Amino acid sequence: MSNVIKRRKLEYLPEETYKNLSENLVDKVNEHRRVFHYVVMNERKVQRLVSDLKKERVKLRTLKKRLTELNLYIDPLRKEFEFGVSISSLPPRKSGKVYYNLSINRSGGSKPISLGSDKIILKHLLEYYEGDEKKLGDIRKDWKSFVKYECMYNEPYNRILEMIVTDPIKFRSRTISRKDIFPIRED
Repeated sequence: MSNVIKRRKLEYLPEETYKNLSENLVDKVNEHRRVFHYVVMNERKVQRLVSDLKKERVKLRTLKKRLTELNLYIDPLRKEFEFGVSISSLPPRKSGKVYYNLSINRSGGSKPISLGSDKIILKHLLEYYEGDEKKLGDIRKDWKSFVKYECMYNEPYNRILEMIVTDPIKFRSRTISRKDIFPIRED
């Protein structure tokens, strides 16, 4: 019998006793050895992973510290160019129509953009997104949420940002309408 096999057998069992064990008991002894081996291997793996995790936490603290230091340079850009959007309804007119504004909210104030009445903006959006069935469905479902999302994450966001970047000072006094945010090509 090879030395490797001998080592796998239980050390405290004499070889003659091991040979005389029932087949079922030998199977259980061998299963015990396998499971014990997996336990030892997994404990080592967990110890390595815990050690790696500690190292990664140190790296993360270092990166967060550096990020905080870089905020000194980023905060002015954020203050100048970062914006949020909201939609608000204006008080109803004597005719009963309700008109809506898209507000571009920036540090230091907001910029209202006229969207028009429900019918006007809905018609405009349906024409602008003609052919895009998913977006048309979203518009019909809830045009206000759709406009807010588009103005924060898609092409309209880029248009608004470009207007701010081009002239951040005059942006507040510039007249902007739904046609500037959602331009429809004139053929």
